[in-house]
Amino acid sequence: MVFGGLVGGVAGQSWEAAQQRRRQASELSLFLAVAGLESVAGAGGRVTIEGSIAVVNGAPRPVEVAGAGKVADVMVWGQQRIAPAATGRFPVSVAITCSEDAGTRPLPVELSAVTADGVHRTLTMRLDLVGSRWFEYVERVCMPR
Repeated sequence: MVFGGLVGGVAGQSWEAAQQRRRQASELSLFLAVAGLESVAGAGGRVTIEGSIAVVNGAPRPVEVAGAGKVADVMVWGQQRIAPAATGRFPVSVAITCSEDAGTRPLPVELSAVTADGVHRTLTMRLDLVGSRWFEYVERVCMPR
């Protein structure tokens, strides 16, 4: 009887550990931030920025991240495997149309991600500009004083 309980307990722990590994392999937790500024141009009611964004992997397993490859106002270039708690930098080209809320409205950023379990996802995330060097230039071009 004791032996059966011991085997059952070990089997239960093994099953729980396998479930935990599967959950971790499918977990996706990414964060975005403005990282760098290479150039800014403003004309005709638009601001064009060449720079970079930081993508932080908050998941417990590595994640393969890339630009989604679609033409958008924020084009992300490149592909990287980002370790847990690590940051990847991606070059971007950004086009912002001047408006009353230009720069204060987060920009949609499309990324492609493959989790450790091999599942491919396309994500639309939000990139906040307020407080960044990008915001200063958008404000200067779009809201001249």
